[in-house]
Order: sequence, then structure tokens, then C-alpha cells
Amino acid sequence: MEIKQVAVIGQSGVVPQHLLNIAYEIGKGLAERKITLICGGRDGVMEATCKGAAEAGGLTIGILPGLDKVEGNNFLMVVIPTGIGFARNSIVASAGDIVIAIGGSFGTLNALTLAKTNEKTIIGVQTWTATSHNGKNLDILRADTAEKALSLLDSLMSEKQATRY
Repeated sequence: MEIKQVAVIGQSGVVPQHLLNIAYEIGKGLAERKITLICGGRDGVMEATCKGAAEAGGLTIGILPGLDKVEGNNFLMVVIPTGIGFARNSIVASAGDIVIAIGGSFGTLNALTLAKTNEKTIIGVQTWTATSHNGKNLDILRADTAEKALSLLDSLMSEKQATRY
């Protein structure tokens, strides 16, 4: 399977500036790799990632929790209102070929568990940690910077490309 779309998850609202900078750089890096960005479509990490992707010419898709398109950030190109609240995390977590988690609050934790349940590869940038639960490791690939996260993504893209044939 080729990596064509990546789901980025992370908190909305007030987010530390260093995480917003990381999110922006990851969005930009996704666009440079011609990878579609899918996210929850709101502010915070989602908006910063969309801004980076949009400014670099990438495609941004927001899966909104509510029914009003206006709640989406200004850098979304495709806005999908759902009216299903946090249940939309399941759609976001399922839609990406890979999931990147940046920082996060409990909504991010929810999306992480959904991504893991769907057996998605997760790159975590300064996000939730758990070594194991009932003997199961979360197996999140760890990165402290945007550069490291994008390097991990590049490695995964090479692996996926090599196993296509």
C-alpha cells in the first residue's frame, strides 16, 4: 500500500507554540511529499498543520465534529461536517494510511486508541505514552521534532514502496 494520505491528530484550543511550530512543519512536509492531510479540522494543532500544508500547495481535509462548516479552520480545502461529535475521531483515525499524533489532550488519546484498534502505524510527536496495557504495547514510533517525524515517515514510505511488488 502506498502512503497517499496521513491523518494528523492533536489538541484544539490553546496549544504550546513549539507544538504549533512542529505541526506547521509536518503539514508543510506532507504537502512536499504530495500526501493528503486529513484531520479533525478545527483550531490548534489541526489548524497549524493545515496551514503548513496549504501554504506548500497540499490538499487538506477536515472531518468536523459538528454540522456547521464554519467551525472548520481557514486552511481546509475540503470540509466534511459530521454532526457526530468526538465519534468523528474514528473517521479521522481510519482515513489515514499513517497517523501522526502531535501533543494532545483526551480527544487525541481517544483518536490514538482508535488508530491502534484499526492497526494503523502511528508516529507520535511529544504525545501520550504508554508502555503496555494487558501485555499489549502501543508501538508508537517516537519523534521529538518535525524533522524526525518526517524522517520516520520517509522510512515508512520506502518500506511500503519496497513491499508493493
